[in-house]
Amino acid sequence: MPTGINTMKEIISNLTGKKQTGKCLHCGNCCQIKDWKNDFESDGTLQFMKILGIDTNAFLKLCKDHNKCQHLEKDNRCNIYISRPKHCREFPRNEWEISRHNCKGFKFK
Repeated sequence: MPTGINTMKEIISNLTGKKQTGKCLHCGNCCQIKDWKNDFESDGTLQFMKILGIDTNAFLKLCKDHNKCQHLEKDNRCNIYISRPKHCREFPRNEWEISRHNCKGFKFK
């Protein structure tokens, strides 16, 4: 990442004085549908998908119909991990997201 550009996680850490600790336990809770449309709109994922010609409505409907991300495998691993969206790369960005998704692997201290 270019110098001078902060992730949301870094900005929150600077504001709160808390740092993220822990590791992913591969529970898959973060990939369950909560309010992805707003999350994906706010981080630019849907705009990027539109540029690539991907039908974003079909993507969101597929996620909603299955109540989880279409890329989450049965073993709770992401099948597009190396190229996952920014929203996924930065998860969890704050304590609220940890609580919202019942994430047991991460904390902010």
